Amino acid sequence: MKYGGVPEEDALKMITLNAAMQLGIDKRTGSVEVGKDADLAIWTAHPFSVYSRVEMTMIEGETYFDRVKDAQMRADLKKEREELEKLDVNKPPGSGGTPPRIPADRRSGDRDEIGLSDGGNY
Repeated sequence: MKYGGVPEEDALKMITLNAAMQLGIDKRTGSVEVGKDADLAIWTAHPFSVYSRVEMTMIEGETYFDRVKDAQMRADLKKEREELEKLDVNKPPGSGGTPPRIPADRRSGDRDEIGLSDGGNY
């Protein structure tokens, strides 16, 4: 639209209906009509604006992304992460965690002896 001098409506068709026609799926997608798949993206402003963001994405009528729900989910995940970090078992003893587990001695029978030149002696 900016560099080719294409009208706005034609530019939108280039990325929606014309693309669907090229792929041979224009009977199902490419425009908002009754009977077509409900694949939509809801924007905060005009889709060609560099300042617009996607607020919601729907595929076949099912919401796949919602910015409001995403913000709430991020807050919940942050809270959960903080709670889990408090329970970290690998923290050093002075910071409130438990000391790390001391490795047990190796047992001599825990490996196959095939291919060892020394007959399996450790």
